[in-house]
Amino acid sequence: MAQQRTAWHVGFFRLIEQRRPKCFEVTSEYPFGTLPQRADLLLVRRLDLPADDASARVLRRLWPEVRREGIVEYKSPASPYAHRDLLVLLGYGCQHFSASADRLPEHSDLLLALAVSHITPAITEDIQALGWRRRAPLGGYTRVVGGPFPLWIVELDRVSRKERDGLVGMFGTRRVRDSAIFQWCYENVMQLRQKASPADLVGFNEMVSRFLDVLTPAQRLAGLAPEQRLAGLTPEQVLPWFAPEQVLPRFAPEQLVLALPDDLLRGLDATALAQLPDTVQSEIRRRLGR
Repeated sequence: MAQQRTAWHVGFFRLIEQRRPKCFEVTSEYPFGTLPQRADLLLVRRLDLPADDASARVLRRLWPEVRREGIVEYKSPASPYAHRDLLVLLGYGCQHFSASADRLPEHSDLLLALAVSHITPAITEDIQALGWRRRAPLGGYTRVVGGPFPLWIVELDRVSRKERDGLVGMFGTRRVRDSAIFQWCYENVMQLRQKASPADLVGFNEMVSRFLDVLTPAQRLAGLAPEQRLAGLTPEQVLPWFAPEQVLPRFAPEQLVLALPDDLLRGLDATALAQLPDTVQSEIRRRLGR
């Protein structure tokens, strides 16, 4: 819920704006960032249910670290990590913690996680600039200490290998050939185009292309009509795959004659040419200038 604005805010703005130095500008209700502030994922532990962290089928090591709630910021191939993104995640954590005193009495009750394909120099530089420290990675999970909340960096590529989870690796940079991965994509991603707005589909085609890469050529072509399989290909790209004896019987004699170069047409017997359809004879005369 947006914070309620009172007359005090309006009056304070006018006081500052009217009595500012001329070398300053003052803006009221300034929006921070170009997008609404919203975390990618909020993880909430159900305290009324028995803990079953070991049953997780993805990011298996992360769940036991979430004491009560966790905020996950995912940096995708379409929107990779940029300098100061850690500060954005920290800002989300501070705001959420401030507004959740009843559920999060201790700083340790809120976990922050940054999910990336791998740790980049920009991430390392931001950690150093904040005065934080990285501990030794554990199977793709790296604890960062020094901040106000528990913070983990999840390297999806390494986690994918360690936990043998090809699907989570697809959201990093890995390409694992497994038809089950494409089936999951078809059931969970392909229908997004119908349900989501275009603004929410940045990188959609790239994501689908990544999932298509896991299929073999035979799996990609299965169920497609011949014209769909050849869509976008030129004759020059298709014909080298066939021997002449596979191609020539599919053409009528008059079609084969017209395929001859002009030099060979000039050498053909006139009696034989006279047996061809009138339209073919007209085309030959046009080409030979007769």
